[in-house]
Amino acid sequence: MSYVEAANSIKSTADVLKSSVDKIDSSAFDSIWKGQAHDALTSKLTDSLSKIKKQQISVNRFTNAIEKIDKYKENKENIKSLRIEYDNIVDTKDNIEANRMRRMQLKNKIHNLEYLNKTLKNVIVSALNSISSVSSEYDVINYDSSQNEGYKEYIVDLYDFMSLLNSGGLTTFSSGNSSELYNYYSKEEVEGRIESIKNQYTGRDAAVNCALGVMQMAAQVGKKLNLGWGGFDGETHDEVIVGSNYNSFTSWAINQGSNVNNISLTGILDAGRNTSYEDAQKGDVLVNSAGNMVMIVDNDTNQQEFLVAEVTDPSEGVVVQAKSYASLTGSYQAMDLSSIYNN
Repeated sequence: MSYVEAANSIKSTADVLKSSVDKIDSSAFDSIWKGQAHDALTSKLTDSLSKIKKQQISVNRFTNAIEKIDKYKENKENIKSLRIEYDNIVDTKDNIEANRMRRMQLKNKIHNLEYLNKTLKNVIVSALNSISSVSSEYDVINYDSSQNEGYKEYIVDLYDFMSLLNSGGLTTFSSGNSSELYNYYSKEEVEGRIESIKNQYTGRDAAVNCALGVMQMAAQVGKKLNLGWGGFDGETHDEVIVGSNYNSFTSWAINQGSNVNNISLTGILDAGRNTSYEDAQKGDVLVNSAGNMVMIVDNDTNQQEFLVAEVTDPSEGVVVQAKSYASLTGSYQAMDLSSIYNN
């Protein structure tokens, strides 16, 4: 039985319930009888009727949500098929332009389906969260790493996270003092958070989610990470230390997903290859002539803009914000880091 069929069955039962409730509601309790127990009985009946109505509303909300699960699952399957088709395109000297157009079409379709699923998921999760007895349905719409579908959710809602960062309500840790995060969390808690992400994600997914993960930890205590968070001491990226430049955070995050042990900034730039804005993926970087790197968190080819994690001003800390292709053209080159991530 599909979720739509299950929803229709539940709705039928709920309709019968509603019909019965309507009949009771239209009856005058006063006409039942007059007597010593009248007031107490009327009160109990009114209370029960109110609870039944609330249950009927919850049932409708839930069934409307689970109807959408089938569509969500169908979209995920389509995304998987489109990604396979994208990966299997083979270039020859005669079809490079045609393949470029096909890749763009496929990426647009994937993006549209991902956006639709994000909307569907918000509706579904909201309904499921309101009914604790069916919270197990969460598993239906959450990413299952065992399926190896190639499509993973971010650990934060990017747009809600951007709103929080841009709200003005967060202050930045003192410049040059990344260890201030440990005033709120133990070192073990921070490293545990990073390790749990790396156990769930690999490659570019691990890099971006580790970046977002520590930013989220800071935001939860009303802070933004400072310019040098997660820096490189010349020996290891495994130890979170104080960095000294605009690349500290990005190079640290890249190392969380890298298949190269402790790859330096120079190593990252040497391993990367130039790519178009349209083909850049999350975890890739934008690099300017001074060698400053900006991490790509997401790429909206329809809107011709990136979401990036960057520091534009030390006093503002690390933020996630949108950057249009037009604003970057001529200043930043996109670099594909697939050789570093091995995915």
